[in-house]
Amino acid sequence: MKSLFPILFFSIVGTLCIAQDQYADGYYITYGGDTIYAKIKVLNSRVGKKIDYLNPKGRKRKFSASEVQEYQIKGFAGYASIAPFPKAPKVRFFADIAVEGQVRLLYYGFKKKYYLMRKGTTEVVKIKKLSFRKQLMHFFQDFDELREDLKKKRLKYGQIETAVTRYNTWYVEFYLPYQHSLEK
Repeated sequence: MKSLFPILFFSIVGTLCIAQDQYADGYYITYGGDTIYAKIKVLNSRVGKKIDYLNPKGRKRKFSASEVQEYQIKGFAGYASIAPFPKAPKVRFFADIAVEGQVRLLYYGFKKKYYLMRKGTTEVVKIKKLSFRKQLMHFFQDFDELREDLKKKRLKYGQIETAVTRYNTWYVEFYLPYQHSLEK
């Protein structure tokens, strides 16, 4: 059994290293809203400032986070370009999309610095651990039950993904149908 562990360990590590040097099917979305299907390189530092792109003719090109709104590689989560520093809007990097919906939850880094983004905007709000409930209550103004749970401290910082998922589910199941019924 002891001799099997090193073999498995180095096989997995070797596979991961090889995978980082290969292109995989995916797409990216430009700031103009165009979706381009392409081969995208799985980068070792995917949260960095560039992605590699291989067009159908085999031509390679690098895009920075300021040129691409978001991208996704088949089998992986999506990544969105964000400008987390209000005083330096040109500084952008790719953050993981943790929750997709009317409100997106993004995170960056090993310590998972969370950001919120409303659908249809590029403005992001960094979630601060000490004031996260207040920030979430602002984002979820139209969902009284969730606001009440936040107000009564029923949700902890580690449950941000749950709160955003809950809001997005409510938005699709209750808010949108209600808005459509008003329009009729």
